[in-house]
Amino acid sequence: FGFTALPDSPMLFTIALFLWIYQQFIRNESWKWAILLGLAMALMLYTKYMGVLVILFTLTSNMSLLKRKWFWMASIFGATLFLPHLYWQYVNDFPSVKYHLVDRSAKIYDYTFTLEYILAQLFFYGPFVGIFLYWAAWQIKTTDLFVKALKYVVGGTLVFFLLSSFKGRVEVNWTLGMLVPLMILALIYFQEASVPRAWLLRMAWITIPIILLVRIHVIYPLGDFKNDRAKDFHGHRDWANSVVKQAAGLPIVAHRYQTASSLWFYTGKPVPVLNLNTRFSQYDLWQFDTTRVNQSVAFVSKVMRSGNPLIGGLTLTKLDSFPVFKLIAPAVQFMDDDYVLQIEWRKPVTFYAFINRYPIQAQIDFLNKGGQTVFTRTIQLNPKEKVLPLELPQDLVNSIKNTQITLFSDELGILRRFPMVELAQ
Repeated sequence: FGFTALPDSPMLFTIALFLWIYQQFIRNESWKWAILLGLAMALMLYTKYMGVLVILFTLTSNMSLLKRKWFWMASIFGATLFLPHLYWQYVNDFPSVKYHLVDRSAKIYDYTFTLEYILAQLFFYGPFVGIFLYWAAWQIKTTDLFVKALKYVVGGTLVFFLLSSFKGRVEVNWTLGMLVPLMILALIYFQEASVPRAWLLRMAWITIPIILLVRIHVIYPLGDFKNDRAKDFHGHRDWANSVVKQAAGLPIVAHRYQTASSLWFYTGKPVPVLNLNTRFSQYDLWQFDTTRVNQSVAFVSKVMRSGNPLIGGLTLTKLDSFPVFKLIAPAVQFMDDDYVLQIEWRKPVTFYAFINRYPIQAQIDFLNKGGQTVFTRTIQLNPKEKVLPLELPQDLVNSIKNTQITLFSDELGILRRFPMVELAQ
């Protein structure tokens, strides 16, 4: 994280800062340490929401804090500093909350979610040293409130994301917030135990050369390997120039925020995102894509089956009429004793040319309480039609709990999958 622009780096710094200030706070409670503790809590939350877990598990380890006036002062001060972000969430309809609680949820649980999580956590913090870090943290005795807080943050984080794996796939780096307390616990233990420390040094002699070799390969590639992630750090400027050349003067649009960000940085021109079944991002809030509605654009993506090939499996395709799928608002409604698909076409004129070239269909899945699909209806969309009958079999109505709508085309694949919603009765 030292040479990539990720929020994880400032998050690790703010967690270390919070833990140090908390250690001083419980030793000497005063208004000075209360102010600094509130500041550290706000900084953690601003860098990444993982800070919520650090605060929660620290509080859980020392519930007597709820009886301390200086802790309440720290909490109120931190919450005040965080108010601008809470207001931003409010005016934008809480996009982060919806993303983490709804959009990331899998329709059906897969045991590999949990298995991958467990295996990844064993080796993510070092292929050899990581297991020793966990072992050391487990072995150390709880001697004071600070050590207790460290153990609660590590254990609580692991359990929290283990439970989250039953809801959907957990990214390996989501537990990164526990790295700082894990390292502190390991250092405390290895300072006192000579035999485990000897094993740690032996493992370090194996791990450090591997890390150095990988770092060298990232800077100066040692070979051309299949699925080599080190290639992500090279060739962006040349690639952006080749995209500009093939675009031949047309405005450039990308299908993922990662691609759009790279092109924007190296071309110096705004690059909107045509969100085709990709995650909600800041681009959706900026709404730059609405500036290109109904214009001809050069579309850079991995989803188009036709187009000029680019590096990295991408293609560049000319779209004569640029659509914005966020301007379609579909919903299943109960109307006139039957269920219908009601669609709000907020700017229907912009879709005529596009739908004529790439016909769009809506797939409506009806799911039972167990999350299994019991009925599916596929409908061809037309901007001139706002209410489409679904003809849902009456014998299935009582067994249906939720619905999910997916927009797709034969040419582009899945365009947008809307969040699952409860079926209106």
